[in-house]
Amino acid sequence: MRGFPAPARWLLLLVLIALLGRYAWEHREDFPRLAQVSPVHVGVIWIGETLFILSNAIILRLLLNACGTRLPLANAFALTAASGLVNYVAPLQAGLAVRAYYLRDVHAFPMVTFAALSAVAVLMNLVILGSAGLICLAVTGQQAPVSMLGVLALAALGGTLVLILARGKGEGEATTPLERVFFGFRGLRRAPRSLWLIAMFLFFNSLILTSELWVAYRALGHPVPFETVFLMNSMRVLTILVTLTPGNLGVVEGVLAAAGTGVGEAFPVSFAAAGLLRLANFAALLIWGGLSLFRWTLYRRRES
Repeated sequence: MRGFPAPARWLLLLVLIALLGRYAWEHREDFPRLAQVSPVHVGVIWIGETLFILSNAIILRLLLNACGTRLPLANAFALTAASGLVNYVAPLQAGLAVRAYYLRDVHAFPMVTFAALSAVAVLMNLVILGSAGLICLAVTGQQAPVSMLGVLALAALGGTLVLILARGKGEGEATTPLERVFFGFRGLRRAPRSLWLIAMFLFFNSLILTSELWVAYRALGHPVPFETVFLMNSMRVLTILVTLTPGNLGVVEGVLAAAGTGVGEAFPVSFAAAGLLRLANFAALLIWGGLSLFRWTLYRRRES
């Protein structure tokens, strides 16, 4: 981070180490559970988490490329892992601030445009996950929860409103912060190939997370149909996107139980499976994100 003097960079590193220590202490009872799971299952889930980081890095690179900023895939991967690790140990989605600051500091990428691109990804994720979840509900013969339909309707309405408001002026003619933010949507609209690729990788992300959760259930001795796990994970990620908080499996199970799926009664190990995923996610982010933050904090290196 070239914008910080050396003492500040050391201070940031110490703060990160302290946050990591606090997180490890709060979850100290979860780590011994890994010894009860097959190393093969743990390895598969960890590889899945690494692929998830890579997929998110590709999405970030596509978003930036659509707006004319070239970010090497290795840098996108490191930035995604580092911001994900910060999100894990710090409050208020602080990892987004890390991404925004890095892109502005190293690539002179406007923060308002980055905010617009982040909103694009969230909207697309809502529509993709919501639609896929509804398809799973139809396949399993269950009735769709009202909450999911509401989220889909809001996402469709919000996306339409954005496209309408984004018409008109060019980037140089934008005069208000709102117009400058919406320029990010306009830049993507001029790159339909990038939009299709982003949508594909967002769906790929949902498949990765579903596969990990499916493996976690099997590792704990509770094989669950893949489509049911996909539905559970879609609802879990939807709660994360809508509330900007970690997905609460208790809420998800309550919604699905009300829809007649019987998830709350049939799968009492849901929290254990989610905990296994959380540990694997933390391990992957700690390795890749920790290395990235260590490099950026100690060395004043500017990527071209």
